[in-house]
Amino acid sequence: MHPILVVDDDSSIRGLIREILEIEGYVTVEVTNGRDAVTAARASRPGMIIMDLRMPVMDGVTAIRMLRADPATAPIPIIALSAGLTLLAIARTLPIEGLLSKPFELDDLVALVRRHLEPDAIGAAPAAG
Repeated sequence: MHPILVVDDDSSIRGLIREILEIEGYVTVEVTNGRDAVTAARASRPGMIIMDLRMPVMDGVTAIRMLRADPATAPIPIIALSAGLTLLAIARTLPIEGLLSKPFELDDLVALVRRHLEPDAIGAAPAAG
């Protein structure tokens, strides 16, 4: 499985996302801005991108538009994160697979990741124990 690219300028948010995803069995790669996210996505083709929308250097909105315009990165599922009401309204117009408002529930994040990376697991019966 390809790693999940976590993009946020806040190290505590990146660390929290990394920790919960690693507990769930995923591998993560972290970058701090949209420009580095575009570069990393083009180089490594992650299985998913979790991207904050407000960051220095290049914001997430611009990065998402660049990723979707590139045929090599366009199919990568993207979950956007935002705390600002204006950005949330903009995010609803973006070609993304999910949107979480900060602060977000960790269970909601994991559910979105699973929905796009493990579609066969949705609705599957729990294993007999």
